[in-house]
Amino acid sequence: MLKSPDTFDSFIEALAGSLEDFSLRDDRDPRAPEIKNNPYFKPTLKLIFDAVSGYRNRHGRKVHFTRINEFQDDKYYFQILQDAAKSPESRKINSGDRSLLGYNLSVLSYKVPEQFFPPEARRVWSWSDGGIMGFADCLSLKSGFYDRAAIKTGLDLRILELKSRDPRRIDFIQAHKNIIDSAVSQDLYEIKNHVEQLVKANHGQPVSASKILEFILDRDSGDLAKSLRDMAIFSKVMARNNFSTGEFVGYSPESVVNQIWMSNHIFDEYGRVGSYRELDENFYKYVGKMSIIPRSWNMVDDVDQDLSRINQVGKFPHAWNILFLLEILPPVIIKLGVMDRQYRTFATQGPVKTAADLRTLLELSAIEKFVTSL
Repeated sequence: MLKSPDTFDSFIEALAGSLEDFSLRDDRDPRAPEIKNNPYFKPTLKLIFDAVSGYRNRHGRKVHFTRINEFQDDKYYFQILQDAAKSPESRKINSGDRSLLGYNLSVLSYKVPEQFFPPEARRVWSWSDGGIMGFADCLSLKSGFYDRAAIKTGLDLRILELKSRDPRRIDFIQAHKNIIDSAVSQDLYEIKNHVEQLVKANHGQPVSASKILEFILDRDSGDLAKSLRDMAIFSKVMARNNFSTGEFVGYSPESVVNQIWMSNHIFDEYGRVGSYRELDENFYKYVGKMSIIPRSWNMVDDVDQDLSRINQVGKFPHAWNILFLLEILPPVIIKLGVMDRQYRTFATQGPVKTAADLRTLLELSAIEKFVTSL
């Protein structure tokens, strides 16, 4: 177990700095864009602070942040991780599911008995670990999207909180697909259109995520926890889904639409090194020192992920996917879980994107202090 949160933060800081230094190397493909310090970088605490301040100044109303009723502190989670390691149930976890932390949180949330993880925390963590496969997945969490869709459709949407492969959930989505898709796509369009209007008013310059969060806070009546969930949902769709159908496009050729929209409309404010706005849609091979990084079967062979724009636009949803978890988990547990994810997916993320996520992790305690003081 960790000796102290400060010790863990020192490790994360050192690792982020090393990855950033490595990313600034000069032995990449000479045809590729140069990786430089990110001129658009902003601390995520500032993004949230600016959004809250903008909302207060514009509307004269308070912002509030409320955690789930099941919220537990870090001592609770350290104890359940220790209990899980000793439990006979832990033997059911395949050796391939074990990682740097011994047992990763995602595996625990699925395979360890329910008493170890509060149900809502387990369900939300699992959602954060995956992609959005269609508009209905935007309603798997209680959020502003969820509340507005419930009003627009008149449906009881609680069934969408079931696991994605549950037959009852699948049947419900099939029976109501048109009305669900219409409600969610219209909601997403209103936020997307607001961003586009801000860019137009700003003479074509992209906007800060703080302006998007400020707009969402207005839609959620100042409920910051709900707005952070909405930001996580909106950012995932903008980076990884077809805007019209909601289908997951991932790294397919169709994703060029997402890449261009993101680059033209939202500043890359995540991480001190590298910006997706400086990249193009081309793929570049690993060369030089980068060639030591292991490849992954599910990505384009030999792609330098630091130079992959479709990979790098994922910094936007990654950051907000981390930040909204403060509603359900204490910072140190989020750090443990996300570090574990990074360990398992480093080959498909690359140093630049990984370092950006680590920078977000380092701010969680300060952000927690701010949002719980509102």
